[in-house]
Amino acid sequence: MHKTLGTVILAVGLALALAPWKSGAQTPGYAPWANVGTIGSGRFSIGFPFTPTISFEVTALGYWDSGKDGLITNHEVAIYYAQDHGSFHAGDQVPGAFATVVPADSNGGTNDIGTGTDTNSFYAYHALAAPVRLQPGVTYRIAANSGPTIGLTPIDLPRYEPDGVPTSIAAPMALSKGYYNELALDDSAVSYPTTLGGAFYSAPNFLYKMPALGVAAAYSVPASPEPSRITGTYSLGFDFTPTATLEVTALGFWSPPGISFIPYGSEVAIYFGQDFQGQLAGEQVTNAFASVHQLDLAYGNTNGAGPYGSYTYHLLESPARLARGVTYRIAANTVAQSTRYDTIGSQPTCLAPMTVGKGWYTSRSDKFVSYPTTQDNTYTYPMPNFMFVIPPPSGTVILLK
Repeated sequence: MHKTLGTVILAVGLALALAPWKSGAQTPGYAPWANVGTIGSGRFSIGFPFTPTISFEVTALGYWDSGKDGLITNHEVAIYYAQDHGSFHAGDQVPGAFATVVPADSNGGTNDIGTGTDTNSFYAYHALAAPVRLQPGVTYRIAANSGPTIGLTPIDLPRYEPDGVPTSIAAPMALSKGYYNELALDDSAVSYPTTLGGAFYSAPNFLYKMPALGVAAAYSVPASPEPSRITGTYSLGFDFTPTATLEVTALGFWSPPGISFIPYGSEVAIYFGQDFQGQLAGEQVTNAFASVHQLDLAYGNTNGAGPYGSYTYHLLESPARLARGVTYRIAANTVAQSTRYDTIGSQPTCLAPMTVGKGWYTSRSDKFVSYPTTQDNTYTYPMPNFMFVIPPPSGTVILLK
């Protein structure tokens, strides 16, 4: 790592006072090489970009413990967006993805979690206040402050990989070469590293888990008899009315054997099917949108078996809450794929507490989903689906004497 003239300092005004992470909880994101390189001069914010191939949740952030003999100082660790995503810009910190790894997290090395057989693969982790969900196809950049120095020598040596980018990757993601910022010696804040380095800087790591899709799909469709199919580009779906409050956790698209997703995916959304509390019929429900694509196939296109049915699901960034007794309309853009339709009277078997209404469609010439406005009195269109959970009741419990 060579010296630079400027220092980029991004103060992070978030501090979490959490208990140390206990070993054996989750899985480290990657295993570094056994051959270790250390950065022996200066203070840096260092890390690397990574791109999830499917969604996962980060549960803790970690810093390398050289020799597995315990950290001596604190190290701020954070995950940033490395590209624009939604309302966020490259360099923005991912909300909730910040921790200060402290010596107590290492406890002299006894709390460290390793990803290999040698002591050089061990990290101390600090738990996040809540899991942070990362999205497939979005590039992020994790970084850590290398900590204070004695003279110019870091007290806890930061590491890099002289053998290149690790190939032992536990999390479903792709890794790239590292980035760094040179910091003032008294700067304890982590910052978004912007200078491309010549190595993979493996000082930070994270623990992750795979999120649950939900308790079940909203409905199942029979595998036989073979459904009728048409080919064309439509936005189509059906009305449904929950009989209990639901939280939608993922949106799905019908994908039996022989159906392949086009690269940019199939859009699925849920709309209000009636006016409700200031929302008009045809308006999209907050958070209830996803583009289901090839990166989601690993979530279990089970071809009719189990709770997922013959559907592939894309996790929502935040659950979408649906109110009891309100009619909604779910729709998907078929993007010129083979489209399933079923005769009214053979509607799907509901697994969610809801009733299913008639089908709706709109012919389109593009890849975008929209609120379908033409009612079909003969067929229903179970192309879209969703995963759900039933939220716990809210309110105040009053204990009477």
